[in-house]
Amino acid sequence: MSLFRHWKSILLVALVFVAGAACGAVGTVRAIQREYRNKLDESTWTPRTLEWLRKAASLTVAQEEELRPIIDDAMMQMKELRDGSEAKRKSIVKELLLAVAIKLPEPQQEQLKRSIIEAMEKPSPWGGAGMPSMEAGRSNRK
Repeated sequence: MSLFRHWKSILLVALVFVAGAACGAVGTVRAIQREYRNKLDESTWTPRTLEWLRKAASLTVAQEEELRPIIDDAMMQMKELRDGSEAKRKSIVKELLLAVAIKLPEPQQEQLKRSIIEAMEKPSPWGGAGMPSMEAGRSNRK
């Protein structure tokens, strides 16, 4: 029975625990998102690669300057590869949405179109552009 006498204290401790867990979860998710965005930022690729090489191979400053053009070129190729992959992904999604829209009656097409517009307006957590529009896909098809 003494447990029920202290129910307010128990409830307060439980609330503090839940609030702490929620704050920790939100903080962790935001830290992961920030780190992910940093990894996607191509302006950090060369400095991070040089830093890793400096530690892994004990590079001198002169060696770093000699290797910088090689690393810059490789990072440019990586950026082009990423951009090409993103363009291909958007093309596939556009074709998917067009194929689905063609099979739907007009009211559902309009509903899908509104959903696509809403999705395009939302910022992407990793910094990419929004979904391809159906209008762009239709103009490419004709």
